[in-house]
Amino acid sequence: MNKQRKADLLLVMVTGFWGASYFLTDLCLESMPPLSLNAFRFLVAFAVLGAVYFPKMRHISRKTLLYSLLIGGSLVMVYTCYVYGILRTSISNAGFICALPVIFTPLLELVVFRKMPSRRFALSLVICTVGLALMTLGDTFRPALGDIICMGTAFFYAVDLLLTDRAVRDPEVDPLQLGVCQLGVVGVVMLVLTCLLEEPQLPRNGTTWAAALFLAVFCTGIAFVIQAVQQQYTTASHVGLIFTLEPLFSAIVAYFFAHEVLSPRGYVGAALMMLSLVLMEVDPMSLFRKKKEAAVELPIPTHLRTFLVPAGENNDEFSVTGAIRCPCGGEHFALTESNDRGIVKLVCSGCGREILLFDAGKHGWDGFVGEMDLVDREAPFHPYACPACGKTHFAVAVTVRSQGKEDFWREAVSQCGDFSLDDWVDGFEWIGATLTCAHCGKAEKDWLDWETM
Repeated sequence: MNKQRKADLLLVMVTGFWGASYFLTDLCLESMPPLSLNAFRFLVAFAVLGAVYFPKMRHISRKTLLYSLLIGGSLVMVYTCYVYGILRTSISNAGFICALPVIFTPLLELVVFRKMPSRRFALSLVICTVGLALMTLGDTFRPALGDIICMGTAFFYAVDLLLTDRAVRDPEVDPLQLGVCQLGVVGVVMLVLTCLLEEPQLPRNGTTWAAALFLAVFCTGIAFVIQAVQQQYTTASHVGLIFTLEPLFSAIVAYFFAHEVLSPRGYVGAALMMLSLVLMEVDPMSLFRKKKEAAVELPIPTHLRTFLVPAGENNDEFSVTGAIRCPCGGEHFALTESNDRGIVKLVCSGCGREILLFDAGKHGWDGFVGEMDLVDREAPFHPYACPACGKTHFAVAVTVRSQGKEDFWREAVSQCGDFSLDDWVDGFEWIGATLTCAHCGKAEKDWLDWETM
């Protein structure tokens, strides 16, 4: 099982824990004040995981602490809205509304990063709004107070997702330390709030103790560490799609354990919301595009076939552009080069895998077809750093241009019996790479610009 599939399965398990947490939280709130429950939940989770991972919690970087404070602050808002929302609405409603970060995240990206959402997102937003109205608006066409509060949960969790995604891509941040430290931040802040605003209480009976401990250990401690550690091994779209299962899990648990049944209109609204969440993460047209792409052979060199992910609609037999992605899901790499970028190697930030991006003595027309190995194999490799911030991890976009099958047949296969038509992808005529710094975002267009013939 590769790292991405393992990460996806672990995140499905986490989503199941979170789906069950709505019922368990509702159960605990029958005898515990909301902020006391949050303080208990996060402090216990922090204590358990802090003890388990104590040897790995030494030498925490300033970046890890900074992101722990930022993400912990957003989680304080998430779980404050979460507990007060569940107190004032149904478990099913809370589960579906709290799953809306997948809608809020692109809106925040638009506001903060000026990243325009797609038309598919606009359609998803319309469907989601209609579904939300059917589920939450009663005969008076007014949503319950708890429904409105749960919208706050979705908003602040979208903030958490953006911060976490940025944090785990930073090479100075240790994801495991981040996952543990953010729990401590939330627990301490919640303890202060419960001392100021409530009378702190522990669970009063065995059932509440069991539910609160499950919330603390599984739904909080284990879940948040898995998310922080495994999110670097999969893609954002995978994470978003997996998290759409949370309201489904919460509705199933609410039906079987809380005997909660929605009105027919509520079920229609829930179905529309699920449709919008899935549509947000799965492009229906991609199925047709894949068939079309399968009919057109792209000039992806053999040594990059595992790593180059085509992007855009202009790829054809003569040119392909895409991003380099490690099989572990990592999209940021350290670079080393020699021979004035005649040889370029990448090292995945996530799993440490080395990828040979280009070797002028082995790849392309001169290297593969002409066997003109003119590079100095004894030359040292030099690490490359961003000229703006000095950091050493980058996203890498690659373009490969080929003369096409027909010219390769005429100029190589028909002239030399050592080649077959299948070798045409390795006899490319040009390769280029654009780097984008993972830390400051500076783009270096045509960092690699190599004519091979």
